Amino acid sequence: MRTQTWESLHVFKNPESPDRIKFRDSPLEMPVGVDEVIRQNWDTQLKQKQEQLSKTKIDTEIKVYHLDTSENPLNALYEGDKPKMWPGPVVSLKDVQTSDSGIELLVGQTYFPFIAGSKDEKISKLYNEQEIVKPRPALAICTYALTQDGQLTLTVRGSRTNMYPGRLYGQGGNPLFTNINISEHQADEMRDEILVQPNEYDSNELRFSGIVVDREQLADKPDLVGWVPVNIEAGCIKERVYKRNPDKRPNDAIGVVFAPSTEGELFDYILQKTHPVQYCPPAHGGLVLYGHHNFGSEWSKDLLKKLE
Repeated sequence: MRTQTWESLHVFKNPESPDRIKFRDSPLEMPVGVDEVIRQNWDTQLKQKQEQLSKTKIDTEIKVYHLDTSENPLNALYEGDKPKMWPGPVVSLKDVQTSDSGIELLVGQTYFPFIAGSKDEKISKLYNEQEIVKPRPALAICTYALTQDGQLTLTVRGSRTNMYPGRLYGQGGNPLFTNINISEHQADEMRDEILVQPNEYDSNELRFSGIVVDREQLADKPDLVGWVPVNIEAGCIKERVYKRNPDKRPNDAIGVVFAPSTEGELFDYILQKTHPVQYCPPAHGGLVLYGHHNFGSEWSKDLLKKLE
């Protein structure tokens, strides 16, 4: 499957539950000299973000990241004592292996400055010269809460987010470490972003439809996409989200909108792009794969033809 903004890396034969998807740690190989290039690139990105925020009258300071205890710590961007952009850990997807026992994701540990700088030509040159395969950008997980009244929950990202500002995404984000528990990760994201509690759904009912990659903003960035039924209605989620003080909402979920989950309505919704805010590429792909698994391959083929 492929559109102008995303394509499928793997479409699972059947929707897969979390217990059939395993992460296996597979260390990344880094070229000699790449660390210093990443550090320079990262400092440039911090300055660019600082300039961007200053235009909206937000004063920030670049200083050593307080949680980096290494001998040569990286910087972060702070607003007061709160980090706005920091060098946290992330996971890179190396390969996907399938068998009768499930799906195995080979992943390597890295950190955000490397992922954010992966488009730097100097970094690509080092990989090419030393004949090392450059890792993909950070692996993310994107799922949709499927409400009792048949709505797929999308979050509205804030204008200040580093990736896909102002666009529509699902519930999720980038796992920090390779020993991730998928169900626990998504429980944290559901609770944080849309205030849905673990006792309001069965995590065993999480279903993953495949992996899609970005073709638009950060090439080859992969998302594991899926959905989970919840025991509350869309109106309840909306009320909870908008009742929370705007200053307390996470930057990647400042609001919610809903997509219909029925065959014809979802087809029209995706085709017409009824909301003025565009989808993030993986979120759009996740909706298509939801329809593919629930309504059949002809449904997705017809939709993709019309989207060309």
